[in-house]
Amino acid sequence: MVTPLRSLARRLLLPSALSCVLLAACGSGDLGVLSGDRLTVDPCRGDASRTFAPVRFEFDRLAWVHPIPSTGSIEMRRGHRATTESDLLLLQFADLPGSLAAWEADRETPLPLDGDAIRLSLVLNARCPDQVQPLVARGGSVRMTAFSPRDGGRIAGQAVFDLVDDRLRDAAGSPPAGSGMTLDFDLAVRSGRPQDVFTR
Repeated sequence: MVTPLRSLARRLLLPSALSCVLLAACGSGDLGVLSGDRLTVDPCRGDASRTFAPVRFEFDRLAWVHPIPSTGSIEMRRGHRATTESDLLLLQFADLPGSLAAWEADRETPLPLDGDAIRLSLVLNARCPDQVQPLVARGGSVRMTAFSPRDGGRIAGQAVFDLVDDRLRDAAGSPPAGSGMTLDFDLAVRSGRPQDVFTR
């Protein structure tokens, strides 16, 4: 059965995966970890919600997708699975030159995770196959400890944020799905064809 979210993922994410084949960096030793006290996904399986407490989601397949000079994204997946079958976290730099310039000017000040220049979204395709809407970051910041998005470079840092259901992002008083979430990530940039775009 193809859920609406998986159908959306096929349309939006598979082109990114193909861009990764041509342009990006995917490494077997890279790691991303999303952690927090509590995260609720509604619906998760069928019509039922699910609460994860505590939260620790590890991603061991990271790719730097950089199809055009002005944008770049870190795609984080778990295991040897297709993009639409894996939990997927995206950290997107919609204004990559601006983000790089801000970091170079002051490496100690975190970059704002504003949903515009820098965005974050989470789709739990594996843990919650019936999730119908991505969870997105609201507020928060990203402290980069390494930001060299070129072949042989390294991208690493930590983001702190709340996660909300995108359908309720603009609803006043709606509680977040997860408060005080933390994402730690570290990947080496390697140009070439990734090994794990599709299932084995």
